[in-house]
Amino acid sequence: MERRAKLKEISDRAFRLRYDFIRECPGAKKHGKIIKEFALNSLMNSENDFDSEMFLDMIGLECSEDGDYPYDKIAEMFDVSSERVLLVAAYCRGMDFDGESYWDYDLQYDKNEELDTIYDFLVRLGYELSDDENAMRDGTHELFVKDEG
Repeated sequence: MERRAKLKEISDRAFRLRYDFIRECPGAKKHGKIIKEFALNSLMNSENDFDSEMFLDMIGLECSEDGDYPYDKIAEMFDVSSERVLLVAAYCRGMDFDGESYWDYDLQYDKNEELDTIYDFLVRLGYELSDDENAMRDGTHELFVKDEG
């Protein structure tokens, strides 16, 4: 139980790091081509739904009191920084979410190609993986249960 809690904590922290990196979008304008590739990949390969709540949170907007989506404000933001809005929208297409991890029910390493795709993309934007993220990604984290078979 303790090992599972620690792995969950590390996975949650890693998600928060990815989330914050995308929300801040360092240098989005200069990485337009990379962002367009990611957006295309997200649209074509994700079977998940668009997370509109995450999208609005990441770009700093809210629905109106009567629940209307702020399309006009999003369009204004798109005029100012289309790369940033496209990046956040692609990210919110469901390729990454809280709870995404590299471990299975038995706490053994479980390769995660969608998460690998996200990390590969983030690294191209300048993201640096923490030691825990690297160890989780390559299956060497000390908290993983080793397969005895």
